[in-house]
Amino acid sequence: PLLNSIKIYDDLFKQLFKHYGEKNEIWVVTGLTQYPYKNPVIYWRFNNHKKILKHFLNFDFSIIPRMTRDFEIKIKDEKNTIDVLDFLNKAKIISSEKTVKAFGFVDKQSSNTLFASFMYEGEEKDVDLTYNGKRISVKNEINFVAIKNGGHDNRGWVYGNIKKENIDTNTEIWNLSNIIFKDSNLFII
Repeated sequence: PLLNSIKIYDDLFKQLFKHYGEKNEIWVVTGLTQYPYKNPVIYWRFNNHKKILKHFLNFDFSIIPRMTRDFEIKIKDEKNTIDVLDFLNKAKIISSEKTVKAFGFVDKQSSNTLFASFMYEGEEKDVDLTYNGKRISVKNEINFVAIKNGGHDNRGWVYGNIKKENIDTNTEIWNLSNIIFKDSNLFII
């Protein structure tokens, strides 16, 4: 199946370059490069985010779970946003091994919407969540999601009918859009 998929991609690219390559720049970009972690990272996820957070936040909010350990909090009354931010930035996970930050990648997306990730990465499931002197067990409230053995890297690959002098070979993959979109004569898939 892998060889067949490579043949399909090869045929597709041949057709693209044949039909569009003379008058358009064609860019094939991948950002799939990863680097290995020295120690694997374990991802956990709450079974019911709101049930857990209600122990610490006594006002109306809703939770929208996102991928893996990420979630979004929508706060009904904007004045409570500061309290949620304080909780997300100060809450800790306590295990038999150590105490660590419970949440990370906290981002205020609007006046009443916050994004965050549950950051506990330990092997032990029997842990407690603590904030402002209150402590609850989350042993039965979290589920194993994944073991990550690598992370995203800023290196990637670019292929196409582009002029090499247009690209600095040290350009980070996420900065390629600045080069790609400066020219309006592009064919984008």
